[in-house]
Amino acid sequence: MREQVERIVTLAESCPSDVLEQAMQRAIRFEAYGYGILKRLVERLQKAPGSLPQPAQPSAQRRLSLPYRVDVERRDLSYYQEVAR
Repeated sequence: MREQVERIVTLAESCPSDVLEQAMQRAIRFEAYGYGILKRLVERLQKAPGSLPQPAQPSAQRRLSLPYRVDVERRDLSYYQEVAR
């Protein structure tokens, strides 16, 4: 994860901020995360922006309001010892 972030920071230093922002927005719309996809999107946006497919409109069911919160029940470790037997 740290390597991904470091590479994205380096990418941000080498391309225009508006291009990086567009690439990030597209990556989020397509739910495609990581340095590799972001780098390819930046390259395509700079060379041939019209060649990128248009993302479908997000469905209302899949839309999350970020940041979202997930509550996880905390259990005593003895519970897992019983389950593992």
